[in-house]
Amino acid sequence: ITTPPITTHFQTVSLEELFGCGISERFASDAQFRNELRDAMRHDVFHSTPSYATLGEKAVQMMLHPDSSLQGSWFCGSEPDNRMTRLEKGSL
Repeated sequence: ITTPPITTHFQTVSLEELFGCGISERFASDAQFRNELRDAMRHDVFHSTPSYATLGEKAVQMMLHPDSSLQGSWFCGSEPDNRMTRLEKGSL
């Protein structure tokens, strides 16, 4: 068995390559946009992690706080929250 080189597993791309629309400049120059993007990603990770579904409201608030350390699951639910899609359409 031969293992492919690590470069075939990951690829680095810029925000502009991924989304276009001037997102790279917007990200670099707009703190509110960066915070909204981070918040949307945090919610996506939280809501796609099955073990978080039964947490109480206080625990949810603590985990979604921007200063908390949030860990997600590689196994995502079948119905995504789509916050990133809404953010992209509403902010770009």
